[in-house]
Amino acid sequence: MILLEVIDAERRKLVAALSPATDDAPGPSRRHSDPSALPSPPRPSSPRLPDYATSQAEAEKAEEAEKQQAEGILKAAKRKQRRLRRYLVYALVVYLVLSVSIGVPLFVVLRRDAQRSGISTSEKWLSSNLPPPPPPPDWLPPDVSTISVNSAIPISCNDWTVNVASDSGPTEHKLQYSMPLSDTIYVRSNFSDLDDDTALQLPVTGSLHVSVVNGTNATVTVTAKNIDNAFLRDSNVCLMSSGIAWGLNISVPSIAEKGYYFDVLLELPSDETDTPLCNFATYLPLFNQSFDSLDSFTDINTSVQARSILVRGSASSISGSFNASEKLILETILRPITANVSLYNYGYDLDPTQLSVETGNSNISLNVNLQSGTNGTGYCTPIYMTSVMAFNGAINAAYYHDPSVVASTLYVRAINSVEPAHVFVDSVFQGMSGTYDVHTTLADAIVERTVDLDDPAGQGRNRSFQDSYVSTSRAYGWVGWGLRPDDERALQQGQIEIVSSLSPAVLELTEAPSTDFLFISNDSKVTIPSL
Repeated sequence: MILLEVIDAERRKLVAALSPATDDAPGPSRRHSDPSALPSPPRPSSPRLPDYATSQAEAEKAEEAEKQQAEGILKAAKRKQRRLRRYLVYALVVYLVLSVSIGVPLFVVLRRDAQRSGISTSEKWLSSNLPPPPPPPDWLPPDVSTISVNSAIPISCNDWTVNVASDSGPTEHKLQYSMPLSDTIYVRSNFSDLDDDTALQLPVTGSLHVSVVNGTNATVTVTAKNIDNAFLRDSNVCLMSSGIAWGLNISVPSIAEKGYYFDVLLELPSDETDTPLCNFATYLPLFNQSFDSLDSFTDINTSVQARSILVRGSASSISGSFNASEKLILETILRPITANVSLYNYGYDLDPTQLSVETGNSNISLNVNLQSGTNGTGYCTPIYMTSVMAFNGAINAAYYHDPSVVASTLYVRAINSVEPAHVFVDSVFQGMSGTYDVHTTLADAIVERTVDLDDPAGQGRNRSFQDSYVSTSRAYGWVGWGLRPDDERALQQGQIEIVSSLSPAVLELTEAPSTDFLFISNDSKVTIPSL
């Protein structure tokens, strides 16, 4: 019995030791008799990965959201651009409306004021018992190459005579035509322009010389040297007539085995005829052209018979003396122009006498003598307009008034690109506001002047200069005799513009040209021929 009690006590102690203690029954911890009845410990939590379908759906959803966001930004930008264009259209419409509503009435008011001012000026001129001033002329002379020469018919062609050469000389073919003095006389070839560098090998070249002889008819003589008969038959040298115009036409094939060379001599009659010569023109691109003095061909006491002269070339030089009372045009491209020019104008209601001289790659040397049948007094002075242009050659132009002309209206425009532009004008010249404008781009603008000069009108006035602007590259102002004229008399003043881009532009308002007037350009000295 004692043994069972001992065993039972030991069992209770063991159960008490294994059982956990409770808050209500402190003491040794109790343990469950069955370990399987104990709760399992909690497991740590971990994220679960979605399957492939879920991942793909989420990616497509994110991509669609980004696409919708980009489309929204693009639509907003387009709406902004449309709004901006609409605003610009509105602004343009408003500008046009304001321009029409304001500009048109303003133009009408200004035009009406100008007309009233012109009427007032005319009334003052009439009250002063003076002839009205001429209207302001255009700035540049128009082209006079509109002389009609293509409608003529051939009168005679290729009447060659052969001069057999000696042992030392070449064989010559010569023809001569006589033409009555008519409204227009011309000499031309069938090559009128240089299209490119290969055109320098055109098969027709030569020389033209114009002189004045006694007689009543004009005579033209053509000489061809070193050419055989078969080759000469391919060309045509014809006397042409259109009733009021007579001329010589030289035509050769555009493609030839070798070039043609013709010497042309044109002799104009000095005797007065019933039909005055109004127009004289040459169309000879590759001919050297020279002119003797035409003074004997001009009768200034009655009328100037040769009113318009046109001399046009391309790869040929032009030199000589020219007289004109309406238009004179001298043009070439590759060679120099050297000329003594006499311009005649009576003033009053006559159009201005115009001079245009132009070359490209060589020099221009001009002596211009301004003459008139009147002494130039009063307000309707003779009017002269000149334009001189070059690209790669020096410009030297001197303007002299005849001693009988004490006042004139002279417009001078000289423009150069590479070489210097040098202009001299004598003391008769007077100017309005902005009378001279000398300017360059990369060189010096120079105005040389002399104050102590005698009044050409004999009124004892002082030579006056007023500078409006002076700098290294530009100078413009006014020059004249006595006080500067008001606006009512400004129409009777002249104007000079000299432009050179890369070289000096020089204007001499002195008693005589300086020694520096002779420029050395392109290894050759340019001299001004004497009158």
